[in-house]
Amino acid sequence: MIQDKQVEGGGRNTLKYNVGITMKRTHKIPIIIVLFLGLFLPSCTSKKKPEVTPQQLVEFNQVIREADDLYKRGCFIPLKQAFNLYKKALSFPVFQKKTTDKLLKTAILLGLRERELGILDEKYFIEAEKIIETSPYLADYSMLLKIASTIPRKTEGVVGDFVEDGHRVIVSMDDLKDDIQKWTTLLREKARIEEIYAYVAMEFFPTFSYFIKEKFDFASIESTFPGSPLIRFKLATLPEGDPSNLEKLSQDDPHFFEAFFFLGQNALKQRMLVTAEKNFLTAYSEIPQSSSLVISLASIYFAFEELEKSLEFYEKALAMAPVYRDALLGKAMCLSYMGKHQEAIDVCYDIISLGKYYLGESHYWLAWNQNELEEWDSAWKNIELSKNYLIGHGEVFFLAGLIAFNRQRLDEAEKNLLEANKQDDSNGDPSYYLGKIKNIQEDWLNSGAYFEIASRRYGIREKMIQDRIEAIKNSAFSEERKKKHLAKKTIQLRKIQLTKATAWYNAAAGFYNAGYPDKARPLAEQASSHSALKGQADDLLKLMKK
Repeated sequence: MIQDKQVEGGGRNTLKYNVGITMKRTHKIPIIIVLFLGLFLPSCTSKKKPEVTPQQLVEFNQVIREADDLYKRGCFIPLKQAFNLYKKALSFPVFQKKTTDKLLKTAILLGLRERELGILDEKYFIEAEKIIETSPYLADYSMLLKIASTIPRKTEGVVGDFVEDGHRVIVSMDDLKDDIQKWTTLLREKARIEEIYAYVAMEFFPTFSYFIKEKFDFASIESTFPGSPLIRFKLATLPEGDPSNLEKLSQDDPHFFEAFFFLGQNALKQRMLVTAEKNFLTAYSEIPQSSSLVISLASIYFAFEELEKSLEFYEKALAMAPVYRDALLGKAMCLSYMGKHQEAIDVCYDIISLGKYYLGESHYWLAWNQNELEEWDSAWKNIELSKNYLIGHGEVFFLAGLIAFNRQRLDEAEKNLLEANKQDDSNGDPSYYLGKIKNIQEDWLNSGAYFEIASRRYGIREKMIQDRIEAIKNSAFSEERKKKHLAKKTIQLRKIQLTKATAWYNAAAGFYNAGYPDKARPLAEQASSHSALKGQADDLLKLMKK
């Protein structure tokens, strides 16, 4: 009764008593509520374990097995296929972490392989960054990704505004020395355990060898991962690697197309151009996005004097990188020899406008084409500019001498031709033009001497062309290709033979005019052996008999 009156009367204790009475009267309600809420808690407070049908599990396992098999092969195309399959496997609501781990490793390997092949349009390092950003549990791989993405792209020549020579990257010691120390420690530790760390280590240590005193033990990697295609490939492509192991690798897996690229590079170093072309084309058939492959093929076709084909590949390289200096210079050279002088001149000016690289070569080819167009004043300015960059190049001084000769500046011509002779004693042209200058000056003895020197050098050139003809006959070229090359070389041979015979005749005439018929006679007899010079040479021989 007292309680009831207190409740009704209110006051400070009303709420207290009210709560107390309420709890007392309803002490079973919280239990009921808890039990009731318990029915809903699994769906509200924790993730319900995804339900996977047996069929889905079978499909998932099949996808993973296929992806794992492709990954183990270690080559670019299967790795790309593995990457896509791991992505597909993420659509299954099981084993997400494990699948994402495999996806990340594949992306890092693909990013490195893009760098190794000089692929400019990279995407897999970007994919790897996204994977780590969305998967915090893979944060431990952040440093590995940073190491891999610091390794330079192995392109050939000057692709943009930096030089990449395929062997090392020039960076500031201060910028990297702290990182290098941490990276070295990590890779030495992890390379003994995980294949991907071992692979990155084998790329990292040779690249940054000038930062690292202690050498890396590559032999231990081979024994740790015996038979691994990834490790076999990397060991074979190291500077001290054995190229024959690449052949074995490509035999074991014909889809290891990047092995053919490195086999091509090795053949190119040995001047085995047909073998290099064959290997490069095999690699290019499946990896056409490799700038290194494209520029290498362009260079080979230029060496083969297949200018249209060479130009085609230089254009492909420029489609990948419009300021690729090597491709621009190659294009200018092709156009020059094809007689498209103004187009070549325009390309040379493009290179000069970009600045810094190949300025000497660009001015040289400008002068070469302007000389062909008889724009001798412009040609002279450019050949003089070329000398500022190309030091000790005999062909530069010869072209300067030729342009000066065409401008009738004989003293300037002689000075440059003498320097050309000093720089390159295998080229007959400087001596030939020195002979012409001395002939104009009626310095008969020196005229004869220079023409005789030229004839000997042309004879060496003739022998080189003859050897090349025999090499073409015995090459692996198709019959049609042999026919084209032999026709071209035959024309070159006839031209050099005529030039040599002309040098013989001019030498004979010079010595005869100087009063040395005994020196002149054998040269005139040699000139007489060529049908084009026979009449003139015979007339000279008759004069000597009088």
